Amino acid sequence: MVRSRDHRVEQLMRDVADKRVSRRDLVKRAAAVGLAVPAVGVLGWV
Repeated sequence: MVRSRDHRVEQLMRDVADKRVSRRDLVKRAAAVGLAVPAVGVLGWV
């Protein structure tokens, strides 16, 4: 379970870095993997 979550977080970070995700999708995907808003802000979009 943890590895699956880690993989989803890493993929989200790659997508953000490559600008392949909108802010809305970022918030949705971050919430789905359990990231809090301050953590999402660190990714650079919010």
